[in-house]
Amino acid sequence: MNLHSYCSSHGNGAACRAVRMSRRRFLLSVLLAAFCILGQAAAGQEAERPVRAKITTGRTEVFEQEPFTFVLEVEADGVRLDRRISVTGLPPEDRLHRGPFEELPQKQEKRGNRIVEVRRYRCTARAPVAGNLVLAPELQVAVLTRNRGLFGFSTIRTLRPVRVAPVSLRVRPLPEAGRPADFSGAVGRFSLEAEARPAVVAVGELVTVHTRVKGVGYLGAAEPPRLDAGPYFKVYEPEEAPSDETGVRAFKQVVIPQSTNAAALTSVVFTFFDPRTASYRTIRKGPLPIAFREAESPVAAREWKPERRPGPDAPAGTGVDPSEELRSPGPPVSVLSLIAWAVAFAAGAAAARNGVVLFSRLRSRGGGRLLPAALVVVLAATAFGSARWGIQRQKRRAALAATAVRQTEARLAPGGTALVLFDIREGAALRVLDTHGRWAKVADGERRGWIPRDTLKQADSSHAHPPRTDPGDGKDTHQPVS
Repeated sequence: MNLHSYCSSHGNGAACRAVRMSRRRFLLSVLLAAFCILGQAAAGQEAERPVRAKITTGRTEVFEQEPFTFVLEVEADGVRLDRRISVTGLPPEDRLHRGPFEELPQKQEKRGNRIVEVRRYRCTARAPVAGNLVLAPELQVAVLTRNRGLFGFSTIRTLRPVRVAPVSLRVRPLPEAGRPADFSGAVGRFSLEAEARPAVVAVGELVTVHTRVKGVGYLGAAEPPRLDAGPYFKVYEPEEAPSDETGVRAFKQVVIPQSTNAAALTSVVFTFFDPRTASYRTIRKGPLPIAFREAESPVAAREWKPERRPGPDAPAGTGVDPSEELRSPGPPVSVLSLIAWAVAFAAGAAAARNGVVLFSRLRSRGGGRLLPAALVVVLAATAFGSARWGIQRQKRRAALAATAVRQTEARLAPGGTALVLFDIREGAALRVLDTHGRWAKVADGERRGWIPRDTLKQADSSHAHPPRTDPGDGKDTHQPVS
């Protein structure tokens, strides 16, 4: 007797319905469990589908420090991959300098009934040393699969290692034969730009040479372009200038023309190695012309960086007597100064005359005891002012005079490498125009130049220290002149 016949004969319909419902629930649970088991098996089979990877370089050999690119390709056959891919196992930093991986556009290929997804990653690298270089990275990818569960679909992320077939590169050393002495160390293909600013200057003014090296290749530790300035320039060391452009290095270098014969900077030279031709190349720019204008003032001593003035403890043989200072004279007495002194003298004379008249009038009124004292004070003040002006003028004239204690050379600027203008004989009578550190600017007739201060002897040793500016710290150290 089945369950339906039993329920009909005994009339217990409610119990029979409950039994049937329990049976249906049991069957539904069995079906869901079987469905989940089949889904997991399908996901496992999908996760085990092949993922392949390879490296392509397009090269079999490169030169040391020559940049090259390699492409890492990852093929997913019927599976989906996560965007993040881990790469390990590349050569260390001392064997391979590389940049970050750049993801290229993805592509899909149809192979039979399957769609294969191809991902490509490009990297730029260079080998700093010669030898055999092997690229055999190990990848770790994440395979994404969809899983059907009791509450719908979910994504499962499964990590899988992927091996890559190794690729070998031969790294050749840079040739020693034919290597120029001024080789900069750059490897690649480059161009050079050079410009001198300003192009119109006076003798002794600063000129800045701006250079830019740009191209494709290795410029990291390359030396700056070499400047052939010529014999009439004082040349300073180059400095690197900031540049926001990729593949560009900028430099600036200061030069000072020391004569109007410096009509042009001879050339700017940059030497690099070209791996395409396997040879060294030298590129030049120049000459860079310079025009001269008449200087508005004498050569400014601040354009150089002379040595600091030695102190009292300076070692012997420095050529400077710390107990002696050559006086830098103030401006010459102008016409306005003479007029001012004449007006002051006339005012003093008028005051004396008025004092005499006032003395006569008051004397007649009985005030003769006080007025002589007032008159003496006025006359004494006038005489003291005139005498003081005369003494200061004599001191200034005496401070200008100096004698050369030995034969020396007068230069364009205060520095031992400045251009020689003329010779000064021993015992020559000179006038001191200015001082700067261990140097003094003197006039020998109509000729002017800078000579060491220890070659001068003042005509009058009683003088006051001049106001001067110490080039070492840039602070004014003005001392009062009595």
